[in-house]
This record gives sequence, C-alpha cells and structure tokens, in this order.
Amino acid sequence: MSKKIQAKAVIVLITLVSASAFGSSQLGYGNTKCSIYNAVQQDGGTLGSNIDSWTLGYLSGLNHAAAANGKSDKLRRQQPDRIAGYIRAYCESKTDETVEQAVNSYWTSSIKE
Repeated sequence: MSKKIQAKAVIVLITLVSASAFGSSQLGYGNTKCSIYNAVQQDGGTLGSNIDSWTLGYLSGLNHAAAANGKSDKLRRQQPDRIAGYIRAYCESKTDETVEQAVNSYWTSSIKE
C-alpha cells in the first residue's frame, strides 16, 4: 500500500475515532454503556465475550493506524486478560461512560511505547 493511501486511511480512522466523542452516531459494542457492560460481564454469557472481542478489535485498529503513521507496535506486549481487567475496572468506576471511552482510556494511558 502506498504511503499516500496509508496516510488517508489514518486520517479516516482518526476522524471516525474522534467523531464519536462529539455525539455522532456509532454502531457496534463501543456505544455500550459501562453499566450494561458490567451487568453482562457478571452474567458470563456470549454478549460479554462479544464485547470483549470488540475491544480487542478496536484496539487492533488503533494499533494498525498508529503503525501506518510510523508509531511502534503498542500491543506487542499486551495480554488480552490484562486489557479486559482494565476495561472492567474502568467501567466499574465510570458506569455512565461507554466501552469505547474505556478502551480509549486504556490506549492513551496504560500502554507504553
């Protein structure tokens, strides 16, 4: 893929990621309120696993966009259980926020380059 196409892909992804912070529509599990996330995690059903899978995919997308912009692989040493633990703790303390906000917090504050 050419550098020009990669740069455009990064801009689109950054726009999509930041747009949700301004009240635009969002589809998928990222829009799930933390209070709901907490309840489905306690049930131990498929929905909780689906949301956890969404968080890993979303983080992977952020990581690929960063790599296309010349950043290092921030997920190289991360473990899915550690990520899930962070998201659960975040959502337990901030029940009115969304799963996407929890994942963005992990991305910006918990991963060292």
